[in-house]
Amino acid sequence: MKQVAVVIVEDEAVIALDIKRRLEDLGYRVEGVFQNADECLEKIGNLHPDVVLMDILLEEGQDGLLLAQRIYDEYGVPSIFLTAYSDSTTVERIKQVRGAIGYLLKPFNEREMAVTIELSLFRHHLHRELEIQRTWLSSLFSSIGEAIILLDEDGGILFLNPGAEELIDATSNEAIGKPLVEFIRFYDVDTGEEIPFLSLAQESRGREGGIIFDHIYLLTSTGERIFVQGTISNLTGGLQTGDRGGSGRTEDEEHPYPLPFPSVSSGGFVLVLRNITEVRRLSTIVRYQSVHDPLTGLLNRSQLLTSLQESLRQADPDTPLDTFAFLDIDQFKVVNDVFGHIGGDVLLKETADLLRKKLPDESTIARIGDDEFGIILRGVKSGDAERILRRLVTSLRRSFIWEDKTLPVTVSIGAVAITPRHGDIYRVLAAADAACAVAKEEGGNRLRIFSPEDTDVQHRLGELHWIARLQQAIREERLTLYAQDIIPLGAHNGFPKKEILVRLKEEDTLILPGEFIPVAERYNLMPLIDRWIIEAVLQYGTSTPDHRDTVFAVNLSSATLLDEGFPDFFLRRLKETQFPPSRLCLEITETTAIRNFRKASLFIRRFREMGCSFALDDFGMGFSSFAYLKHLPVDFLKIDGSFVQTIVENEVDYQLVKSIHTMGKIMGKKTIAEFVSSREIYEKLATIPVDYVQGFFVGEPHPLTP
Repeated sequence: MKQVAVVIVEDEAVIALDIKRRLEDLGYRVEGVFQNADECLEKIGNLHPDVVLMDILLEEGQDGLLLAQRIYDEYGVPSIFLTAYSDSTTVERIKQVRGAIGYLLKPFNEREMAVTIELSLFRHHLHRELEIQRTWLSSLFSSIGEAIILLDEDGGILFLNPGAEELIDATSNEAIGKPLVEFIRFYDVDTGEEIPFLSLAQESRGREGGIIFDHIYLLTSTGERIFVQGTISNLTGGLQTGDRGGSGRTEDEEHPYPLPFPSVSSGGFVLVLRNITEVRRLSTIVRYQSVHDPLTGLLNRSQLLTSLQESLRQADPDTPLDTFAFLDIDQFKVVNDVFGHIGGDVLLKETADLLRKKLPDESTIARIGDDEFGIILRGVKSGDAERILRRLVTSLRRSFIWEDKTLPVTVSIGAVAITPRHGDIYRVLAAADAACAVAKEEGGNRLRIFSPEDTDVQHRLGELHWIARLQQAIREERLTLYAQDIIPLGAHNGFPKKEILVRLKEEDTLILPGEFIPVAERYNLMPLIDRWIIEAVLQYGTSTPDHRDTVFAVNLSSATLLDEGFPDFFLRRLKETQFPPSRLCLEITETTAIRNFRKASLFIRRFREMGCSFALDDFGMGFSSFAYLKHLPVDFLKIDGSFVQTIVENEVDYQLVKSIHTMGKIMGKKTIAEFVSSREIYEKLATIPVDYVQGFFVGEPHPLTP
């Protein structure tokens, strides 16, 4: 057991030596004996005692109480006072001293001294531990963001942490002792009715862990509404400040060290509140954004589908009362080109505002694409719905003015009555989309109502079904490569070439590209198909050494040429497969090259520098072919088959093919005649002679196999 170290401060030397002897006989270690304050303060810092036995009156009138307080403040060492006086004034003075843990009345015997020292030190130790725990708890509660409030059983405030002070907008001094309802009141979020706090608190009685609530808001004394989550729990056992050992102090008396918690009976409550006003605000924003288009404020596609599902579920098979309409702004790309994307955004918002004004209040309106809107007319018979939509087409036909520029704006609408026979919402969408597409093809600025007997709309529906079939075929790798030979007509026209073609396998049927490529081009699926073809050709070319001298001619669509990510994809795959770029000839149609002249020129130059060659496909169809040709660094001109097919019987076409070949030769470009379907055409071309021929006469398309 640790030996207790003691310092004695006593101005009478005989008494001091007597106390020292007694303490040592009792097993204490006396570190020093001092007769005055100055000597004690000079040396006590190096002695590290556990306790000081202090005479109240020292020599030369020095005050032992003041000395004891200074020792405690500077070194944290408590004192037990030695005094011959037990009057109330002396006792009261001792109680006010920081670090006073007890006193001994002179004269005293060894047992009294030992008991007083041990009990006083024991109480001091317990008090210090309690202070540490309470300081820790106080720091913890102060650092917690939640509001923590201790209340008595009548709802009076006993304690507030800083979070609670902020929540109720009052300091502890202002709030403690007052009813909580003077500062905040509780209300139900749904009904707005006030919830008496005490009735809420009483619900926590007998419930382990109290009650949890999250559907409440507070109304402060200033009228501020604060949404909260929280808990109310019973105080079990109470919190008591208690006696400050050895001081003789009762719990009702003020102590120079205020404790962080008041005296609370077990009938009180602990209220913990978390301010979720900002979280709720952000959550509301997120919920709004999840179902609304950020630009126009209309519902988004996801929410429209939910509403459409509900309309379909409630649809009457005999008398449909809901109509779905698909609205598309005509020539919206032109708007973006003329006014820029900011102007385009303004037009979209203006259109959304007009839809809100012109359509019945019960309508569901959503933006479902860049320039596409979805509308559900509710509770309106088909004839009335048609009249509403025709008026809408008229209302939206206007001049759009932006930064001193004016452009006429019209819309196309496709509409379909919502009936159970559609089966699912995607068939409803497809029907309206197909009707809208036909309306646009007919010139726009019109309404087209879907009808199962409408052949134009049914044809467009067939194209829409192709989209899903194509996407699934790509995922399932049901596209397959074919090739058609491109044969040199002369003896020295270079390496053999094969034009890469694609087919689609569906069960035992092989579908030709004429059936699905137009759909892929219309619905921007060509970049996906082109990438698949490039990938397949590179894999084939690196795995078949027998074709190491073959040049593969691969067609690139207009959409792929405009695809910002394609060049990086192409370069990466060339490096990864180590396929020689010189064995690739990339074919771009003349129309594509002219419409996207700058982009096509940059693309061609970039990949020609790597070794790829380029062919201008369908050459001769453009209205200004030769004017552009000198600026396009292509290697081959593929003469359009519509001229080649008739050169035997049509002298004009023959001369046209011959002039294309002559001009190409002057510019250093070789010519390829396609659609060579007979010996007569072949021999006629040989009189020019073009450099290469391609067609059924010299080789039919065949599967590209090792």
